[in-house]
Amino acid sequence: MTAAGRELVADTMDWLALAGVEGADMVTVASDDVVMVHLEERAGLPSPAARLRRIAAAAGGARPVEPGPVCALGPGAWGRLLRLYMPVPGVIAIAWGFERVAAPVGLAA
Repeated sequence: MTAAGRELVADTMDWLALAGVEGADMVTVASDDVVMVHLEERAGLPSPAARLRRIAAAAGGARPVEPGPVCALGPGAWGRLLRLYMPVPGVIAIAWGFERVAAPVGLAA
């Protein structure tokens, strides 16, 4: 990762800490300097969906959590992809995670 990429990640992590969001499991920087923050389920922490909503609330609700497609997470486990463009100053940052959902109609659980 470049020095500029490390700075983008540091700025994003600082913003998440100030917003009171824990459990950023994987933070990456794409070649176009977009920071991606993956939130996974973790014992003792709110669900990824709840943490994404906390980020949105910390930003004043200006950007909604965007629902995406339903995906298979594993045997019998389904989740809806959620993403949020975070208002980190000077950074294009996207947080994402899955919200557990029931199996889609017509598919075995």
